[in-house]
Amino acid sequence: MNEKIARFLGILPESMRSVIKKHAGMLDTATADYLDEELEEYLDKIRKKADSDININMMLIERMIDVSKKLLKMFASFDPEERRIVSAALRYFIDAEDARLDFEDPFGFDDDLAVLNAALLALDLENMVVER
Repeated sequence: MNEKIARFLGILPESMRSVIKKHAGMLDTATADYLDEELEEYLDKIRKKADSDININMMLIERMIDVSKKLLKMFASFDPEERRIVSAALRYFIDAEDARLDFEDPFGFDDDLAVLNAALLALDLENMVVER
């Protein structure tokens, strides 16, 4: 296993690792454009839910989306293992039924934030870490 992937997975609790592994088969075929489209669709869904759910912190979500989009702009410059990390983190975010249900749990996006930040740390991009 690549050192950066091992670092990424090692930062996360087992409950999050198992969800990331669920997406492992799709990671090799992910492209920045495809992930960007999925991210935009999910953001639209979040915005609609936020209209009726005061537990959704849109300021935090917007910061997470901004960082995700920066990662996608850098996607071509990453090596294949780094792309897998980015893909895993973004797919985790897009999966509403991950370790914490995004729309059912008042802290449903906290695990998504943890995965995104773990990816940033594994990629040595500490300067992009999103704070709550």
